[in-house]
Amino acid sequence: MASNKKPVGVNFEKILQSLQGDVQEMKTEYDETCLPINDDNKHLHQFCDRLEFIFNFNMIEGSSFLSGRKDVWQYFCKCLANRRNIHDGLKIVKANTELKTSIGRFRCFVRYCLVHQCLGDVAQQCVDNKSITRQFYQEGALTLNLQLLPTLLGCLYQLCDIPFDLPPSGHDLDVSWPTFTR
Repeated sequence: MASNKKPVGVNFEKILQSLQGDVQEMKTEYDETCLPINDDNKHLHQFCDRLEFIFNFNMIEGSSFLSGRKDVWQYFCKCLANRRNIHDGLKIVKANTELKTSIGRFRCFVRYCLVHQCLGDVAQQCVDNKSITRQFYQEGALTLNLQLLPTLLGCLYQLCDIPFDLPPSGHDLDVSWPTFTR
């Protein structure tokens, strides 16, 4: 059953406020400059770091020989396996030979979703798949929080109004999010 229980030491309300602030700042910058958001934008960096934290928080640590270690990239792949509308994005990320880690693939996929203005839809499709979400997340994860999920999804849907110019390669996404445009 989904939980509204707060995890100890993590203030999701504050994290979501910061996430919303980052989105608003990116929207304001776009409105003022009419230029797409790129890797030079500090609010993009903060947004991506926070989003990565949210999707990694309270993920089930266990692994088995057959299923391997559970991680956020596997979560997205499993949730979206039968979704034709995002299949190209998954294929592009899987085919990127520069990426060696699951976290690098997750970061690349988030960038793909930002460029294609579908991050809200993708996240919604994942968290709506309750059976898979429960397989990957423990109680206390934001992905299982019925009160705060609408805030997260609303924030991600706001990104549909902002164009992004984020190249899919050329950065070491296995190490970190890019901090400048190449």
